[in-house]
Amino acid sequence: MATNDLRVRVERARTFLKKGDKIRLVVWFRGRQIVHKQFGYDILHNAAKQLEDLSAVEIEPKLRGKNLEMMLRPLKKGETHAKKIQDQVQPQGTV
Repeated sequence: MATNDLRVRVERARTFLKKGDKIRLVVWFRGRQIVHKQFGYDILHNAAKQLEDLSAVEIEPKLRGKNLEMMLRPLKKGETHAKKIQDQVQPQGTV
């Protein structure tokens, strides 16, 4: 995947997130590309990192058949990236 292809898709995702919509990122593997799953995970994590100022990961990347999917949701008012990390470090129900 060329860097410009990813940049265009990230910019499109950014417009949807600004409107308050959730987005699903999908990497389709064709033929023997499925052997290199880490490539798809890297693409999704890179896109999520570029969108972290506007979004939070709702569903971590999951492989469904030959599709690798990830869901992002827009940040709520007052929610920041630092708060998301803190929530992930301390699981709910622990003191």
